[in-house]
Amino acid sequence: MAAKAPSKNFLQRALELVKPARKVGEGIALTPTWWMVPPGAWRPLPSYRDHLIDITAQRTAYTSPSIMEVMFTHDPDVSAALNAFLTVADTEPVISIKNIVDGTYNADAYRAYEQVRANLGHQFDLRDGYERRTSFRVTAETLRYMLLLRGACALEVVTDTHLVPTEFRQVDPISVRWLENIPGYYKPIQFAYGLGLPIDLDIPTFFFAYHRTTPLNVYSYSPFVAAINTIVSRQQAINDLFRIMQVTGMPRIEAEVMESVLSNAAPANIRADPDALRMWLNARIGEIQQSFINIAPDQALVHSDSVKLRILNEKAPGLTLNIEPVINALNAQNQAALKTMGTILGRGESGVNTASVEARLFALNADALNKPVAEVLGRSLTCTLQLLGFPVVVEVSFRPAEMRPATELEPQLMVRQARILQALSLGIITDDEAHLTLFNRLPPAGAPKLSGTNFQGQTDQMVDTTDISPNSDPLGRSMTRDGGNNNAVKDNAVGGPGGHGKGSKQ
Repeated sequence: MAAKAPSKNFLQRALELVKPARKVGEGIALTPTWWMVPPGAWRPLPSYRDHLIDITAQRTAYTSPSIMEVMFTHDPDVSAALNAFLTVADTEPVISIKNIVDGTYNADAYRAYEQVRANLGHQFDLRDGYERRTSFRVTAETLRYMLLLRGACALEVVTDTHLVPTEFRQVDPISVRWLENIPGYYKPIQFAYGLGLPIDLDIPTFFFAYHRTTPLNVYSYSPFVAAINTIVSRQQAINDLFRIMQVTGMPRIEAEVMESVLSNAAPANIRADPDALRMWLNARIGEIQQSFINIAPDQALVHSDSVKLRILNEKAPGLTLNIEPVINALNAQNQAALKTMGTILGRGESGVNTASVEARLFALNADALNKPVAEVLGRSLTCTLQLLGFPVVVEVSFRPAEMRPATELEPQLMVRQARILQALSLGIITDDEAHLTLFNRLPPAGAPKLSGTNFQGQTDQMVDTTDISPNSDPLGRSMTRDGGNNNAVKDNAVGGPGGHGKGSKQ
């Protein structure tokens, strides 16, 4: 009698892969660039007149999302903050693919992921015409852009009829509406501009994530929306200052016309008629004014004795109004609204130590921006591999943002590698975990199994951390060997607990 197969426990049954009941093929969501035009018509060209936009008028006539779209390219501080966030947050992704049931790494799923990633970013059928394919890096960057612009990001995994992914289609979060017929269960519907009928996005290949949204509302706001009022206030103050400076801040020529001298020069018939004399005087005053307006700085100023010239505010024209406190206050408000440090915007004035702290805080903000991006990409890749038949879960993360150069980080990386190798030698971590941590990939084919082999020797031979201090030695020079080789880590060979004294050799 054949042995009975062991029954699956409840957890194994709960974690089994269940494919969608209906076949997923092609995409249904509309991209942010989609425009309702007749077939064959050109996509409308932008006006490229953002430099003429009056933000004061826009604030009362448009919504905050529309204003932020303009400010991302129009305002210097907003565009600088956007560029800084996108630059610092652009770090290397780390992909972890594990089986659903036992949590082990799936090498076959890793190979399938590499093929999917190559297919998403490259065109292999050269018989087709132009294909706009976005790489994994560009997809992550556009998701970050949407997080800063809308406060959320969304995409749809587009597949062909064989469930092979062909595109990660970006969706504008502002076009998505939500239904909550049951508390806690939301169903997305897209309302695209120019399209009458809504698009039902209640599909397993649509994914949505927020960036620090309020739990009181299902819709999101841009983290920069608080800067709108400050930008308007600053623009109004700058316009007022320009007008004041033109009147009182700059030296101006004052021409005093001697009316008695000018009247005596009038013809006799005009002097006899008061109305004609007044008209004649006004005409002469206009001629004098026009001659002084058109005069160049390098031209000689010639006038008669009927005009007396002097300069208004000639003693201290630049000290009539101190505008620096006003501008500084508006800049500080704008900086706070943009969640950006003064050092990042080029306004750091508090010294090197403050600049280092500000740079570190900004790096942490950039890392926080990567978390919803990693969530969306992880769920999208999980769905992609599950559609291909792999019962796995994909976790995506990004390397922490680091502003120091790689050569400066080399001592710390060497110490980290030594500790990982020690844990691998003791069998605390697996070979897969060590390779993913150090090289961001699984072990190559034929690599030896080192976990638990004690290839590092005795467990007491560890990295010497006696003199390592992040406060007194931020550059990690205490972790390097003596003798000028700054790329070699101080270990048990020189100065370590298992060595023969500091600076000595075996």
